Amino acid sequence: MEYLYMDALFDEDNDEEKEAIEKCKEKLWRMMNENQGFNTNHVEDVMTEYASLKDEIKKRDEEMTRTSTLIRHFEQNESIRIQRENEVTRTPVDGLTFMKFRETAISETYTSNYVGNYRDWIEHISNGNKI
Repeated sequence: MEYLYMDALFDEDNDEEKEAIEKCKEKLWRMMNENQGFNTNHVEDVMTEYASLKDEIKKRDEEMTRTSTLIRHFEQNESIRIQRENEVTRTPVDGLTFMKFRETAISETYTSNYVGNYRDWIEHISNGNKI
């Protein structure tokens, strides 16, 4: 099997390297002209396989894009569902809430009847008495 070595980074200012690259170029042209029956079957096989692999990659990319879109929509819908669920669970229930506590803390009834006696006030509210 005939071969040749060509240094693509040869030094053009070095006469010895310049002469060697010229000899390699001549040898390459001679090899190409003498071997007319150069077999390209393997190149064609590789190109066919390359095209099919490229198509497969394209299909998988499209599938990943669809899957990502589905996941994004699911996450958005799930976030909305959780937000709605949290809104329902955050609604105040009967009993002592911060708003009731605040309202009573500034009301005249609280200040006149329960000043300084927080425990009595909590017991009063806990027993279901109105403020």
